[in-house]
Amino acid sequence: MVLRRNIAAHSTELPATGASGTGLPDWVHLLPLGTFHGRDGRGPYTLRDAAHASEVIAATRKYQGGADIPGDFDHQILFAAQNGQPAPASGWIKEMDVRADGLWGRVEWSASGSERLGRKEYRYLSPVFNHDKAGVVTRIRAFALTNMPNLELTALASQSLSDREEDPMDEVAMKALLKALGLPETTTAEALSAHCQKLDTDAKAAKVSLAAIAKSLGQAEDATGEVLAAAAQDVSTKAKANPTDPDPAKFVPMSAFEDLQGRVAAMSTQLSGDKVAQAVATAKADGKLAPAQEEWAKSYATKDLDGFIAWASAAPVIVTPSHNRQGGGAQPPANLGANGLTAEETAVCSQIGITPEQFKKTRENV
Repeated sequence: MVLRRNIAAHSTELPATGASGTGLPDWVHLLPLGTFHGRDGRGPYTLRDAAHASEVIAATRKYQGGADIPGDFDHQILFAAQNGQPAPASGWIKEMDVRADGLWGRVEWSASGSERLGRKEYRYLSPVFNHDKAGVVTRIRAFALTNMPNLELTALASQSLSDREEDPMDEVAMKALLKALGLPETTTAEALSAHCQKLDTDAKAAKVSLAAIAKSLGQAEDATGEVLAAAAQDVSTKAKANPTDPDPAKFVPMSAFEDLQGRVAAMSTQLSGDKVAQAVATAKADGKLAPAQEEWAKSYATKDLDGFIAWASAAPVIVTPSHNRQGGGAQPPANLGANGLTAEETAVCSQIGITPEQFKKTRENV
């Protein structure tokens, strides 16, 4: 995988004077349209047409942002990182334009650039441009004043650059990086970038989680994993050594809870049975039920009490109602106490701590 874009420099002779009459050119010819080579045979390079030149201008402006395109002397900008020498500006390209013969730039010359051009110490301008593997120009990078017109196009792809996006990445180093990340060697630059972005996102999320854990353990948010592990082990050890007994005011033994569950279930069953018996007794007292039907009625009421009550209400009288017989009238069960409950029901009320009235009300709603 190669992350580098190639760079080339194109030398052209500057005109003797500019439109302003100052003796210095205001506009300089940066690149010709069409396909061209360097005098040393390098190329070909292509600036297809005016539309392509406009694309190069747009790409250059986007890359530069609000910064002007720099100019220097003898391409020192490209060599500065290697030789450690300063790279004073010869001028700045302020704007670019597409003309019939190619791409032009308007230069604002520095004092040293104006002086050295005025003394004819320099006569040629060498723009530096980016191009792809096919030699198609992609953007303007810089320019330099030079005295080497014989090198009309000199490749500078091996120079050390300041913007890292154009640095070549060694194939061996790239393979090692992909292997370390667990990615195949065919991974594209876009896929590698996405993978690294995900790793960064996951790392940030993990950092937030660790900070929360650290806070809960009473440690600093930036505590190391070893510190957090030790703190967690300490908490676990103390918990095992000093188990916390449940608050008796808030909890009851499981055996007592299960016993109460059984009693409530039994009481519920009893209450349901009492309502069934009462409904059957009422149907008999109203003459709606013959003695031979009593077992059937109990089964029906047990399965669907509301359905049985509805049936009994609509059924015709088939026997003489007991409350019409002499001395008749439905009588309460003989085993009821003064509170209207049986002895067993009264015992249940005492065990679960409710009054007979609460018990009867609950029974009526079951």
